[in-house]
Amino acid sequence: MLAEKKNVLKTLKSAILKSYSENTNLDFTDLEDLAFDLQVDIETEEDQIETELNMFYNEVRETVESDYYAFRQAQM
Repeated sequence: MLAEKKNVLKTLKSAILKSYSENTNLDFTDLEDLAFDLQVDIETEEDQIETELNMFYNEVRETVESDYYAFRQAQM
């Protein structure tokens, strides 16, 4: 889904630039707003994925550390 959004954003930005070059007297504010909203949506989704990954890696690290500590205690 994220890759699709990025492709749509890339296409939309290209269309806006092409439209500007061909029709300088037209207003493309709605398309620019749409592109901005899509960019914000993509960045939010990327941040959420990064947060979830960081949480997962922290949980794994804590589990490994806990298991190692328990192992070391059992060895004594």
